Amino acid sequence: QLGESSRRLLEAAVHACSGAFPSVGVRTEGLKAIARLQEQSSQMLLAEALGKAGAGEGQARNGGWVQPIYMSLVSQSESVRAQAQSMTERSLALIAQLDSSTRHNLSSQAVQDLMAESGCLQSMQLMMKESGKWGKDKEATVKGAVKAWGFLARILGGKLVKDGHINAFLKIIEAAFVYQAPAVRAEAFRSWVSLAQLFNGMNSTLAHPKRLELVLSPLSTALENEASASVRRAALHAWSRVAKMIAKGSQVERSFAAVFARFFPVLLRDADATIRSEGLHLFAAAFGTAKRHAEPPQGASKSAHSVFPAGLPSSVLSSHLAFFLSLLAAPALYAPAAEQQQQRDLASGWVAVLRWVGEEAATLANEEQAAAHLELVVCSLAQTVRDVQQQQQQQQQQQQ
Repeated sequence: QLGESSRRLLEAAVHACSGAFPSVGVRTEGLKAIARLQEQSSQMLLAEALGKAGAGEGQARNGGWVQPIYMSLVSQSESVRAQAQSMTERSLALIAQLDSSTRHNLSSQAVQDLMAESGCLQSMQLMMKESGKWGKDKEATVKGAVKAWGFLARILGGKLVKDGHINAFLKIIEAAFVYQAPAVRAEAFRSWVSLAQLFNGMNSTLAHPKRLELVLSPLSTALENEASASVRRAALHAWSRVAKMIAKGSQVERSFAAVFARFFPVLLRDADATIRSEGLHLFAAAFGTAKRHAEPPQGASKSAHSVFPAGLPSSVLSSHLAFFLSLLAAPALYAPAAEQQQQRDLASGWVAVLRWVGEEAATLANEEQAAAHLELVVCSLAQTVRDVQQQQQQQQQQQQ
């Protein structure tokens, strides 16, 4: 900590960012001062998250150093927005360390600032509808509104839902999902993850069927219908983040159809090789085990391994083994034109399944169940080999 001088600097920086200072330069410098304090005196910022300037001892003034950041994200000044955007990642890391009481108070203030007249919600709406008035680059302005939405979703918390403001808040991102520029639609999916995190922080209510459907529906629509591969990739990344939250919870079996059975087939038949490859990597990671959670197996995707570092629960894999094998055995994946990388990814998928079966056999008390697993995998693999050979024969006949 830097002591009293740092607290005075923070007080001055927050004051400089307030509406009392119309100067863009002053507001920008105030944000830069907060950014320096984030790097140099993070513990002091945690203690002063809501601030005490102008209040009696023991009284917290709402807002603190967080309020200037989210208010600046919807500033009419491009330079102020850019500076605030550069601070969001570090700010969220600090906010995550706050105690529950402070986060609750911060959420309460953020909801007030969101819904106030000329508040954040209205500013985001104007950034979306009248982007030309907010800067020369219309697309950048709209992306800025989407980024602000994502940041706010992380700090608004359950109070946004409990106070009945969720529908108004969602209209911003819903407009971004259908925006004409693919870059904006991709940004919308990156920010959409914040809504899942909001629900996940509400006593793990992300797994509630209605909320899970709300989160997953845009992702499913994009992966099945979106023309832009870059947007589909952003939707895939968002889905993997949601899948990770579900996999870490206790409702994996209950959510299996909505989260896994619904999405894996779509990923593996996507026209984009990158999406198919990542889908196969995620498939292999799902069959990981706690014994190998520290590092991914050799050749495995680190990003996919981070989604399922210990794999899905064995009970879930066992219950749905036939489904997973049907994915891996899909003839279209073995088309003669398939790239070498896809062939390697498919091989890794089979190796992951066989390794899981072997480890399960060593731990299962029920030998019959272990034998049934092994028989199912071997038969599926043998049928896949026959199908691939038949494809090759048909291709050779067509060429002759």
